[in-house]
Amino acid sequence: KNKNIIHSSKRLTIDHKPSLRSEFLRIREFDGFIIEDATDGRGYRLNRFLGNNDDSASFGAIAVARSLGDFYLQPCLSSTPYVSLENFTPSNDEISSFLVLASDGIWDVFPENVINIIASNILFDNNNKKSNKEKCFQVAKTIQNLAFTTGSFD
Repeated sequence: KNKNIIHSSKRLTIDHKPSLRSEFLRIREFDGFIIEDATDGRGYRLNRFLGNNDDSASFGAIAVARSLGDFYLQPCLSSTPYVSLENFTPSNDEISSFLVLASDGIWDVFPENVINIIASNILFDNNNKKSNKEKCFQVAKTIQNLAFTTGSFD
């Protein structure tokens, strides 16, 4: 391994959790509500009533306040994405930069620095003779398997 390279990470997004004040207010505006997640103690979940009367069954329970799916929870659940722009300038070492895209199921169980260490150890291992594509697949599978062992089902 090349021990001279120091890899750092930078978060490019924010978690749109139902407990975020701005998300909470938007959800309430559309008659949604937030419940504490008793199953895993990791936070709160968006929920809403389906129907037009007070005895309507509550339906939902999703750990994010924005999603591209889960249409049955709209308009409480927004599909408007968070967008950020970042200038990317590769360093002199052409392989010293990488981007990790993952769902809340990963970020809820691992902080960025853990993902950075996992990815760096695989991608920059000089003894690993796999192609870059194979190394990326190995990173993804390793993170997926570790997340599953910590209790994530996403």
